Amino acid sequence: FSNSFGFKNLGTAYSPSTLFLSDNLADGGDVIAVALNGQVVLDNHRLHTPDNASPHPLVLALKEGANQIDIACRQDPDGLGCTLQAEVSNTTAGQGITTINENYIPEGKFASFVVEYKSAK
Repeated sequence: FSNSFGFKNLGTAYSPSTLFLSDNLADGGDVIAVALNGQVVLDNHRLHTPDNASPHPLVLALKEGANQIDIACRQDPDGLGCTLQAEVSNTTAGQGITTINENYIPEGKFASFVVEYKSAK
């Protein structure tokens, strides 16, 4: 996606799977919303760094194939933009179970990536 802000696509062999979300840099009060395939599944959630709180678990019922994840930066008190780490549980063998946006998501914008679900059956 042209608006990935550095996020990489992930894969899993299980549905539902859990997407763990945490602030990747300072615990600056970033507030996000998350949509799965166009449907909001989390809104106005404040992120924390793993040092301050456990990553937020978001259980996702994935459809077979590509599932689009959109993460909106609702609020960023320090003005730089939202930074976060997204990790999918029950991942397929190999690398890339975690993705981090390399560029700040500006307040009011969203980043997109895909979680590819291929059944282990």
